[in-house]
Amino acid sequence: ARIVRTIGALGLAVALVLGFTFLSVPPAGATSYDITITSNPTSGGEWSGGVFTPTSSSANVDASDINSLLNSGTNVTVTVGPFNTGTIEVKAPISGSGDAGLTLSAPGGIAIATSVIATSASQTYDGPVSLLENTALVSLGGSVQFNGTVDGNEDLTLNGNAVFNGQVGSNTALNNLVVNGPTIIDTTSVNTAGFQTYDGPVSLLQ
Repeated sequence: ARIVRTIGALGLAVALVLGFTFLSVPPAGATSYDITITSNPTSGGEWSGGVFTPTSSSANVDASDINSLLNSGTNVTVTVGPFNTGTIEVKAPISGSGDAGLTLSAPGGIAIATSVIATSASQTYDGPVSLLENTALVSLGGSVQFNGTVDGNEDLTLNGNAVFNGQVGSNTALNNLVVNGPTIIDTTSVNTAGFQTYDGPVSLLQ
C-alpha cells in the first residue's frame, strides 16, 4: 500500500479509489503542551466531562478534581491533545472509589512521581512511562495497561491485571517489579535490576 500524508477533499476521493493507506502524522508545527498533576488548583486547561486538555504550554490539574470525578463514577482522561508532543507528570497521589477508570495520554512521555495511583476500574497509559519514585498502581476491578515503554530505576507494584504492550526497562531497568494478578506480556523484554514477582498466571504473546 502507498502512504499519503497531505489529503485534500479530491485527494481523499482519489486515495480511496486507489486503495492508499493513511497515517495520522503530526503537522510540522505540532505544539508541546505539558500537564502536571499536583495538589494545586487546576489551570491552563479545561475539562469537558471527564476529559482534560491543555490550553496553554504549561497546564496543571488538581488531583482532587480527578479523584472527585472517579468517585462519581466518571471515567477520566488526561490528554495533551491531538498532534501534541507534550508530557504528563503525576506529582500527587490519585485515588478514586467509583466504578471508573483513568487514562493518561502523552506521546512525549508520562512521568510518575507519586507513590500511588488507585482506581476501581482500569488504568491506561498511552505513551512512554518513566518512574521517578517507588510506585503502586492499583486497579481493583480492571487492568493496568501500558501502551508504551516503562523505564526507571524504581520499584513498581501492580495490583490488578497487568498488560505490557511495550518493552520494560529497555532504557533504564526497573529496580523490582511485582504484579499481584494475571499478566499479559506482549513485548520482547522485561528488565529489572532486582527481582520480578508474578502472583498470577502469565501470558506471553511474543
